[in-house]
Formats: sequence, structure tokens, C-alpha cells
Amino acid sequence: MSFTRWGLDPVGWGFLGAGHLVTKATAAAVHEAPEAKLMSVAARDVTRARAVEPERAYDSYAAVLEDPRVEVVYIALSNDLHLKWILDSLQAGKHVLCEKPMTMSAADSQMAFDAAAASSLLLVEATWALWHPRIKRIVELVRGGTIGEVAKFDGSFTFDRVRPGNYRLDKTQGGGSFLDTGIYPLHVLTDAAPKLKPKVVQSERDENDTGADMTTKAAIEFESGAEATVLSSFVMKPQQELRIEGTT
Repeated sequence: MSFTRWGLDPVGWGFLGAGHLVTKATAAAVHEAPEAKLMSVAARDVTRARAVEPERAYDSYAAVLEDPRVEVVYIALSNDLHLKWILDSLQAGKHVLCEKPMTMSAADSQMAFDAAAASSLLLVEATWALWHPRIKRIVELVRGGTIGEVAKFDGSFTFDRVRPGNYRLDKTQGGGSFLDTGIYPLHVLTDAAPKLKPKVVQSERDENDTGADMTTKAAIEFESGAEATVLSSFVMKPQQELRIEGTT
């Protein structure tokens, strides 16, 4: 059933940023969805904003927040800019979908969610994998006790194709493999087994000259006796795997 048959207008979207994700995926998704309309897009180079065919294009992120037709702001900027534009968007009365990672620290993420709650607005992290049917099924099986209690978790997300100059290679812009790909297995772990309480966390990092981690290997011991490993990397052969072992 279409949105219009419910008597509802499409949701007005505004995008901050017009980089690879926007041009290759999310703009097209909004254009194809009858429930959504791409009202405005802002980019430092306005020609990139125009290229994804919004109704209005700007070279100012603030202009998107000032557009009264925009109900939801999608933030697709470098990681160091997320918190500012989350808070500014919420202040402007907009719901927010922010690219992962939500922010660069747990404290900043808590601040962002507190601001959303205080404004009665939605704030969602665009970690697409959590909505994938396969991941949802994994979470359902683990939470439902099908494998017993979680005993061991191993998750990896590695690849070796980050282009020079990309913000992911710059620590000051929130770069590094763990914030970029390590969060995928971490999200599955925390969603599937939210009651596990970490007791010991150890990690090994290989960093570039900016301090951004090119590879991180993390090991977690939980109070229950369960163990987890998470591997992320920008310099290893592609590997995206999950393995969860239970007591049964």
C-alpha cells in the first residue's frame, strides 16, 4: 500500500554531504521510495549537491536545516562533524539519520541521544546491516536462546582499498578502521547479547602517521565467562565474517 493511499504526504528529506554514499546509494534510495522526497542537499561543492537531483541544492549545511519542507536530516559527513550537525539538526526540529559511527565517543553519543529525547525527535544511526534480514535472524536466534548462552563471538570486517586523502585515514576527522568497520560486528554483538557485561577489554592497534588505526584486534572477556574478538582493518584482504558459539 502506498503512502498516498494512506492520505499521507511523502517525508521530506535533507542531506548534509554529497559524497560516495550519497551519490552511489542513499540519494537513489530516497528517489525510488514513494514515501520519501529529496527536498534539499548541501555540499561544499554545490555542483555535487545538484548532481543527485534534489529539489534544492546548497553550498551551506545550515541552509538545509532552515528549509521548512525538510522533516528528516541525513548526515553523511566526516565523523568529526557528526555531533555538531546532529545537535544543530535536532535544535532545528528535524529528525536525524546519521551515518555510522554516530559520534567519536560514547559520551558524545549519549549527549546526542539525550538531546533527541529532550526534543521528542528520532535519532538513528545508519548502520544498515542491523536491518538486513540475515542479521535480524541471527539476533532473533541468539536472543531467543536457540544456541543457549553466548560462549564465544568472533567478528571481522576488513578490506584494503581506502584511497589516499580519504577522511578515514585521518584521525583528526574521526578516521580509523575500528570506527569505520569494527562497529559492524560490535553492533551485532551488543544487539544479540545486550546483557553481556565486559570485564576485560584488550586491543592491539597498527596506526598510520596521523594516529588513525589501520588495523585493530580487540579481545573482550565478559563477566559470564564468554569471550569475543573483533577485527577491523583497512590493509588486510577483504573478510567479513561472524561466528557465534553457544553453550548448546
